[in-house]
Amino acid sequence: MKKRQNIFRIAAFFAGLFLLSSCFKEDEKMPPLPLETITTPVGNLYETQVFFDLNTFESRSSNLIDTWDLAFDCSDSSWTVKLNSALMMYAGNAQTTNFESVITADGLAMSFDASSGNNDSTAIGTWIEKVGGTMQSKKQVYVIDRGLDSQFHPQGFKKIILDWVDNKYQITWANLDGSGEQTVTLEKNPMFNFMFLSFDDGIVSVEPEKQDWSLKFSRYSTVLFTDVGDPYDYNLVGVLSNPYQVTVAETADNFESISIADTSKYIFSTQADIIGYDWKLYDFDGGNYTIVADKNYVIKNNDGFFYKLQFISFYDNQGNKGAMTYYVKRL
Repeated sequence: MKKRQNIFRIAAFFAGLFLLSSCFKEDEKMPPLPLETITTPVGNLYETQVFFDLNTFESRSSNLIDTWDLAFDCSDSSWTVKLNSALMMYAGNAQTTNFESVITADGLAMSFDASSGNNDSTAIGTWIEKVGGTMQSKKQVYVIDRGLDSQFHPQGFKKIILDWVDNKYQITWANLDGSGEQTVTLEKNPMFNFMFLSFDDGIVSVEPEKQDWSLKFSRYSTVLFTDVGDPYDYNLVGVLSNPYQVTVAETADNFESISIADTSKYIFSTQADIIGYDWKLYDFDGGNYTIVADKNYVIKNNDGFFYKLQFISFYDNQGNKGAMTYYVKRL
């Protein structure tokens, strides 16, 4: 009887080894993919924004940049409200809760959201606070300069009050003269980074679900500096990253030689504008954009895969600008 038990144990041991070996084969890291050359066009006027997914090397969705005005954070612990920086939008706190009394932006400190994407660097800022264990709006009035639409036409001003009612955002807005007043409620959806509002069309769909895109190709606003160090606001076109899905490192290493072994030496960041715009330069003599040769990017996806990316052109095969062309390869 004991001999038979030993035989069963030995058989079970080898069966276990077989199953374990099979598991290892299934869990082995996928091999590197071939180098891909991809062109992501955003239009001659940079009027389109495109959401790109590194997992599939495909564009997930696109929309005109003036499809939306405000974005509302869907995470459990944040109530951040962001402006559409593609339109060079500004916001200023009127420092009052009297909606009717606000009729102008004159005298207000107007600013735009930092291109880093940091929630503590937004123009609207902290409009809500915890009181007695619950979140309550300060109900202050903000004036919104809607910036320029996709064809560079001024969109005028709105005034808004933000509220948090029954676990939903409540947004009231109107023209500065009080006309056109509307109120909309908007519920957080944890499948997305943000929900979006258009002053013209109400609640609109913009971003794909937060796990389905990696990079956004778009216009956006940032601060540049003159040769003597003076800051100035500027709207440009480039690439912003999805902080939920990826972290990014910039490197001057030779693109061809970058391997998976190199990834341990890079410093990865959730800052949205690490890729940004400055991989290209405008040649005033030639009247065209050129690519900076020593700017390459390594991107870590939240599933553990690494990708390297290098821009090679700002034009498509017909010479149309705004067609960002790049090499990308999974390591």
